[in-house]
Amino acid sequence: MLPQGLASTSLEYRSVALVLGKFPPSDLGAAVEEAQVIPGGRRARKTLSSLVETFPLGSAMKIGLVTDTLPEEGLGGGIGSATVVVAEELARRNIETHVFRAGTSVPYRQYQERGVTYHLCPAWLSIRNESILPAVVSSAALKICAPLSEGLALRYFINQAASDQPFDLMEFPELGGWAIAGLFLRKVRRTYVRLHSSSQLCRLHAGNTVDRRMRFIDHLEAWTTRHAVGVTAPARANVEWTEEGWGRDIPNVSIIPYPIDSIEKNGETATRNRRVVLFAGRWERRKGIHILAEAIPKILRRVPDARFRIFGNDVIWPSGQRGSEIIKQILASNEVADRSVELLGPQPRSRILEEIHKAYVMVLPSLYDNFPMAVLEAMSCGTPVIASDLASLREMIRSQDEGLLFRTGDPDDLADQVVRVITDEAKWERLSHGGRKRSCDFKPPVVVDQMLQAWGVSSRAPKPLPT
Repeated sequence: MLPQGLASTSLEYRSVALVLGKFPPSDLGAAVEEAQVIPGGRRARKTLSSLVETFPLGSAMKIGLVTDTLPEEGLGGGIGSATVVVAEELARRNIETHVFRAGTSVPYRQYQERGVTYHLCPAWLSIRNESILPAVVSSAALKICAPLSEGLALRYFINQAASDQPFDLMEFPELGGWAIAGLFLRKVRRTYVRLHSSSQLCRLHAGNTVDRRMRFIDHLEAWTTRHAVGVTAPARANVEWTEEGWGRDIPNVSIIPYPIDSIEKNGETATRNRRVVLFAGRWERRKGIHILAEAIPKILRRVPDARFRIFGNDVIWPSGQRGSEIIKQILASNEVADRSVELLGPQPRSRILEEIHKAYVMVLPSLYDNFPMAVLEAMSCGTPVIASDLASLREMIRSQDEGLLFRTGDPDDLADQVVRVITDEAKWERLSHGGRKRSCDFKPPVVVDQMLQAWGVSSRAPKPLPT
């Protein structure tokens, strides 16, 4: 697959395609020489020479991915889970793959797992452990805003990781404008941005106030996204929401969903509890945890033996209260509801997947969401999903055979939908089968093929991952 925009004329395109068809990617130098003897070959030779110089597919490919979490941290957020799945699929294709976990609270550490090199990058630079000038610059940036400092620290660690060979491309979340770590860095040939959820959208639906630093972060995210070579996003709706918030169009966007591994192996023989309703996500207003808390007493009046297991990171709300306190306050007037709810906090992804597979239904009452991994994980486990009727979620759940959507922010409708599923076995079976079938559209090879095409990279034959 040629990088987008490579061929400026049909003749040139045919010439390039002819040459690349005759020579494998490992011998693009010979392809350049061959190009001069075919029709239109002079222009094709120039194009191929440029390709070899700026994006050498003939050499070992090196790709870097940046994330704000990793699955084993149990902090919630689908960026980390999606990034690891993509990274492992790239490694299967003989592509040297690095994952940078930015903004950690621990000193820099590097390790390898399943063919992927991981870099745990602290949010600061130490004069003692790193370099004096970058450390001073990062410290000065911290006075402006933390994400800028984190981005500059990340830039240093990326530069170090590229000391032996530059990165052919790197993909950053729009989060905090971290793409500044790759833009205009000589050792990063191409910088891409992945739209997950902008700070502005998250802040808006969390009810947070805005100050000058937050506005600076919004501008930084928009600026770095605009200057990237290309942008990918898992949902079209999120692109439109982001463009509306930033007040500008986002060019060169490709809609590519998150990938999900097959999770049938995780507890396939486990016995499901027909009365367990599961929530997995941050305990914040944006995720609608208060909507679920309001629905619980309504469900229990109709299904008294229902049980609710709630996992996730306990987030501080704008009121100063934690999510757990909000939940308990709502349930305080109902003693039965209080006994039927377990607040289990953050857990590693492996534990969450086991719980999803054992649960009878997964609920996602978000007021705003992009392309939540929790929905994909539940579908892959065959656990029916009941989610808010958001435009982005309608891109995931396309019919009532794949999942159920309730009126966003309406606890009565949420309660009705939950009762319908846990009291109707035939409906449960249909949703379970439909969800599993839908999850096949998001298998890693399918999604990564789309990503490679958007990045302008040839697909490579997979290889077994090291154990």
